[in-house]
Amino acid sequence: MEVRVIRASEPSKPKKLNVPLSAAIGGVSGYALKYALPVTVEDLNEFTNHQYQKMLEEKAVKARKKFIKKIENEAKNNPDNQVLDLFIKSQSKDKNVVKEAREAQKTLSKEAITQLAEIRNNLASKIKVARRTTTYLLSSSAKNARPASIFMVPGVILGLVFAFAYNVIGDMRNG
Repeated sequence: MEVRVIRASEPSKPKKLNVPLSAAIGGVSGYALKYALPVTVEDLNEFTNHQYQKMLEEKAVKARKKFIKKIENEAKNNPDNQVLDLFIKSQSKDKNVVKEAREAQKTLSKEAITQLAEIRNNLASKIKVARRTTTYLLSSSAKNARPASIFMVPGVILGLVFAFAYNVIGDMRNG
């Protein structure tokens, strides 16, 4: 019986990549890119049939109306609050009422002006949140609507090419 010594210094054969596994990993990576890549405004317009800006404005108007209705209810419960009354007048569609409200704001105390600014900032933040929420929901829907094949096929091809090139170059180096 012959005994062979295993030498640690002998170069081992290079490991080859599994081509189908590399293709599958490429496909999964491509599918992940479907959700990872950001949605552009053009994509959103395409997804919403060029109604993206209109939808944002509608949500902003709804948020504004809801906030003003809430302030009007608060003003009804507290009729002595001059700041709420001025805010409601400043949001009126009548230009004369708005002009009168601006004139009346000049006579307010610093505390009242601070309260009025706080109410306006709250309104602005509500509108901003409504716009961001709408944009997020629309972009999520647009990502879901993207065809997966556009992302998976190039991923599979890149996985195949990478595995093939790695295996061939490894054979050439050691060959």
